[in-house]
Amino acid sequence: MRRFLFLVFINLGVSIFAQSYQRNIGETKELFVERLKPIQNSEIQGEVLEVNQWNSLVKPVFAFYEYSEPGIENGKKNGLNYTYVDGYIFAPVANNRYAKIFIDTYAEEGATAYIESVFFANADKDLDKELGVLVSWDQSRHYGMSGKLYQVYFYDYPKLISKNIKLKPIEIKKFKMEFDGTNDAGEKSGAIFNTTSKIKAELKRLGF
Repeated sequence: MRRFLFLVFINLGVSIFAQSYQRNIGETKELFVERLKPIQNSEIQGEVLEVNQWNSLVKPVFAFYEYSEPGIENGKKNGLNYTYVDGYIFAPVANNRYAKIFIDTYAEEGATAYIESVFFANADKDLDKELGVLVSWDQSRHYGMSGKLYQVYFYDYPKLISKNIKLKPIEIKKFKMEFDGTNDAGEKSGAIFNTTSKIKAELKRLGF
């Protein structure tokens, strides 16, 4: 595919160059992100989302790619494979062209990361809504354990779209990794923030 530098305007008329990708006429969001997958052996995980708007970004497409890579120790392969999930936003810029924005990489935590939900909520002091990604890891394959780990991640809204842009993470100490289930000692625990509605309610309680 032919790629080139494209002048992008977003928020307050500020402009900066960004690489862009053509979406073919009539091409579904699924075929579009499949064609642009960053790693050849990756597979799209879950639903490809095309939302109406995220602040001033109109109809961005969200896609998450699952892939495996060999583990490396001391510069050599250790014989193990590790699975990762990479998230991307494809942001429309003009004339059916999209800029690709990297969200984050979600590594294994005893199992492959699974994207439970993608949502928007105010998570800092500005007026823009931030991106929230709720991730889980199934722990049931471990002996004597059943349940999931949960972690929510927050990312700042991109004021500019530029080449090789990556979203800036926002840390909120209140939201830590939680286990919901029974551990190998038979002890039960519950996760407080394992749904979007619970997370949004807590953000409002915190004053965001």
